[in-house]
Amino acid sequence: VVGYKTMNHPLPQTSSSKISPLSSNDDLLKKSSTLQKKAQANLIAFQIATNPQYEANWHHRIIARELEKIEAFGDRDYKVLLVFVPPRHGKSELCSIGFPAWYLGRNPTKEIITVSYSAELAQDFGGKTRSVVSSESYPFNEISLKEDEQAKAKWRTNSGGSYTSVG
Repeated sequence: VVGYKTMNHPLPQTSSSKISPLSSNDDLLKKSSTLQKKAQANLIAFQIATNPQYEANWHHRIIARELEKIEAFGDRDYKVLLVFVPPRHGKSELCSIGFPAWYLGRNPTKEIITVSYSAELAQDFGGKTRSVVSSESYPFNEISLKEDEQAKAKWRTNSGGSYTSVG
């Protein structure tokens, strides 16, 4: 899945490897501050917090763990992360939309540049990432889009961070 030799033997999928949203609004309200803290610390929890229909499978957890390492260590230990997963298995949702939104929440002054094979796809990812950051479910309350930002492919946050997508 990711650039590892150990990935030649994938983990089996079990029913417990999926994360589903909480079943009732009462539970959600009781646990909202806990969920918000988890979403701020963990990429899979972030995906669930911002998209309650998200179901994380074993390969999403492995990819998320590697993306979290990139965020934690920056360019000290990682230079490139290659993700090899078949189409329609969640690469874009996790790597191109969720991770940049989560990363900006944790690193509000950083600049993110994402690259895609086409300008149309890059703009689509930028718009979806922008929607996550501007949504009410975004767990980083202190981060918001600058008031004058309307573009999908290039926007800034109120903390000086920015997102640019090109294709």
